[in-house]
Amino acid sequence: MPFKTVITPRLIVRAPRPDDLADFLAYRNDPENLRFQAVEPTTEANAIAFLQRQAALDIGAGACWMMCALELPGSGRMIGEVGIYLAPVKERAGNIGWSIHRDFQGQGFAGEGAGALLDFAFAACNLHRVTANSDPRNVASIRVMERLGMRQSQCIGGAWQDEHLYAILREEWRSECS
Repeated sequence: MPFKTVITPRLIVRAPRPDDLADFLAYRNDPENLRFQAVEPTTEANAIAFLQRQAALDIGAGACWMMCALELPGSGRMIGEVGIYLAPVKERAGNIGWSIHRDFQGQGFAGEGAGALLDFAFAACNLHRVTANSDPRNVASIRVMERLGMRQSQCIGGAWQDEHLYAILREEWRSECS
């Protein structure tokens, strides 16, 4: 099942196209834009391959990452993206994220695009739960999550409770235990 284009009050949320390459690279390789993201700058060749895969993505095939371009109507310009990792179908879960070109941050575009993607995730994909995560210093992204109605929570013993996510890398574990 492909993603169907959604028109919001200020955006066109759609599958990416090959002609998005320059706009995609502009925000994806901006060090300021990547400051809080767990992604590295990309090459033009990798970006072309990624956009091609995303443009042809069929989300009915199982677990996958689906990215949607955020376009300003009338401009054809991709100003950012919203994406969702769709877990295996039986889990009915996903993890949503966004990245907006710095010239368009702070204007509500991330929340507007993410809201359209959440509508799709819950209605078309029949998901039960969608999570999001952020670097704790990324206050703007945390505010987007809160405006979307998200909360820090997990279900324990039938009750929803706040949660904090902690992690350790293999290299850190070895050095701590040595």
